[in-house]
Amino acid sequence: MLSELHVSGFAVVEEITLEFGPGFTALTGETGAGKSIIVDALGLALGERSDPDNTRPGRTHCEVAARFQVDADTAALLDEWDYPCDGDELLVRRVLRTQGSRAWLNGSPIPLKRLREVAENLVEVRGQHSQLRLLSGAHQRELLDGYAAHDALLADVAERYREWHALQQRLDQLQSLQRRTGELSVLRHYVTELEELGLQEEELEQLEQEQARLNHSHHLTEALGHILERLDSERGLGMQLGTSYRELLDCARLDRSLEPLVAELQQAQELTDGITRRLADYLGGLEVNADRLREVEQRLDALQAVAHKHRVPAHTLPDKLAALQAELEALESAGQDRSTWKRQAALALQRYLRCTRTLSTRRSAAATRMGEAITAAIQRLGMPKGQCSVAVHHQPDHAPGRHGMDQIEFMATANPGMPLRPLARAVSGGELSRIYLAAYSLAHHKGAGTTLVFDEIDTGIGGAVAELIGRLLCTLAASRQVLCITHLPQVACLARHHLRVNKHTTPEGNTRTEVQTLDEAQRIQEVARMLGGLHITDRTLAHAREMLHGAAPADQACNS
Repeated sequence: MLSELHVSGFAVVEEITLEFGPGFTALTGETGAGKSIIVDALGLALGERSDPDNTRPGRTHCEVAARFQVDADTAALLDEWDYPCDGDELLVRRVLRTQGSRAWLNGSPIPLKRLREVAENLVEVRGQHSQLRLLSGAHQRELLDGYAAHDALLADVAERYREWHALQQRLDQLQSLQRRTGELSVLRHYVTELEELGLQEEELEQLEQEQARLNHSHHLTEALGHILERLDSERGLGMQLGTSYRELLDCARLDRSLEPLVAELQQAQELTDGITRRLADYLGGLEVNADRLREVEQRLDALQAVAHKHRVPAHTLPDKLAALQAELEALESAGQDRSTWKRQAALALQRYLRCTRTLSTRRSAAATRMGEAITAAIQRLGMPKGQCSVAVHHQPDHAPGRHGMDQIEFMATANPGMPLRPLARAVSGGELSRIYLAAYSLAHHKGAGTTLVFDEIDTGIGGAVAELIGRLLCTLAASRQVLCITHLPQVACLARHHLRVNKHTTPEGNTRTEVQTLDEAQRIQEVARMLGGLHITDRTLAHAREMLHGAAPADQACNS
């Protein structure tokens, strides 16, 4: 449930903080006062696309924050996503700047994609043209399934579909492999060639180092010989270090503070002696071997030639061999595997089809009840001869889908003696709105944790039908929070809470929208304005008072 909405610097809103209660809340005001801006601000808080132009002129940014009370399921989901709630309270905050926007959930930054996923569990917005969704077969299916409340069966069908689809994808991959059987001989040749090549780990690097050493053996012999001579001759560094060590040792006997230097000089002498020995060993083993150089270069040429054939670096040839071996194994076993996977896919399809038949039976039974219930509702909503039916067409020959194999079709007629036809050809826009509200109210008996927002859904409706629409919204509010932007006094009278949106111009010439929570006297004035326009008379006020008092029993019933 939405408990608070704070908006700052958004469009014509300077700064407002709104508090919302449970049940049915009406938002009213003059056309253009900014009622829909409240819905837009809520949408912005919940991750909808932002537009920097929405920032109020003179402000560097706009900010929207929404506070919700969430149910246990939503709290558990947020905890799973590492956005734990403080008790049952959730705070969403979003800041929009010229260079972009940022959002936070319970104080932690959250990506907009994840925020929109959270929003699906918090708010559902229905605008002026939402009834057009009813023309979609997919939405008709959602409404029927919502009315039938067979969530477990829907989940079972979806799971059976995923199981079959995964097996079918594997089967398709194997069929694709089988079509490549002509490549087997080529693959076998490549694998044999690479296996015979037998490149070992680090062999390439060792060969390249050996090639460099053999190619430059003359230079190495000459240069290292000079170095060894300077280290190991009678006047070389080794002899000089030895002499210096002995002289420093004599001095240290006279002054013990020199002892650390003696130790360091001894280490230098030992290090120099070690280098001298290793250089001598290296030179002793260094040889000019033209035959070995040819062998190394031939091996390198062979490796590079095969690497060039496969268009890979030479050092990755072992990886290429492993990949080709796996591909060869997959091709050789494709035929045997395909028969196994084909049997498993067929069994999975049978399980899926059994579930879809059960789902279709359940849908058909629910469709009969739903059609009768919608008919009864629209006849109370100013369509006394209107009829509606929900048809379920099972299509076992069609491709499997995660929602089953049924086509759902809402049929209606508004006039006696006329046959039932698909909604797009059977009713007007106003009649479609009534059918939509009736179907929607029937289908959403669950989901009490979600806030429903209706943005002028009652457009084009008036008189007694308007009151019935209000009572329908009031029925929805019996189990969940409902916010409705409306121009109809018949609807506003039935709300438990009433907010009025005003727009005015400041002395400085700035436009501002403000929202006021109305008490009983103010509600009478607002309903009178909605009834009488500019000139409000005592009779208009009396009519408004009578409407509010007459709506009170219904208000108490549906907002308790």
